[in-house]
Amino acid sequence: MTEQAGGGRYRGFTLVELLVVLLIVGLALGAISLSISPGARPWERAQALDILAERVNLARREAQASGRRWGLSLTPTAQGCEYRFYRLEAEGWVSAAALDPAFGDGRLPAALTPELTMDGQLVQLRESSPQDSAAASPQIVLFESGELTPFTLHLRAREGSFALRGLGIGRVQVQDCALGCGNGA
Repeated sequence: MTEQAGGGRYRGFTLVELLVVLLIVGLALGAISLSISPGARPWERAQALDILAERVNLARREAQASGRRWGLSLTPTAQGCEYRFYRLEAEGWVSAAALDPAFGDGRLPAALTPELTMDGQLVQLRESSPQDSAAASPQIVLFESGELTPFTLHLRAREGSFALRGLGIGRVQVQDCALGCGNGA
């Protein structure tokens, strides 16, 4: 507070004092809103999807380089949609994590509800643990030629949805459905 020129009376707060109080209140409200928001924050979801897209593209390039088919399985769990990469060996589909740590198991945030569409048909995702690899069979196959099973993985959240698209030949890309995701095929 400032003193009035003629004596000991206070006139009000300075602009700097008001700005400091507003800054403190704003920071406190921001911290509270982040701590009570359910699920993953939007930037965490976008980052998780970008990582999955890059890992699928890396596996596709690895399939081309090795001359072996690779696969991706998706498994919804209470903790989020888990995914696992496989490579086709003589004995069948083998977890790629054992072959290369870069292809270890991953998980999308629990706030995302997955819907896999292939050939215009919704694919029922099994709700079993990805550790059940005895009868492992990936839903998405990455071929030696660089092609892959065409798919759309819609990931829906309360605030919006995203789609991870694989179009046969070419890169897998993340699409924000606020910009339009089409019919899901």
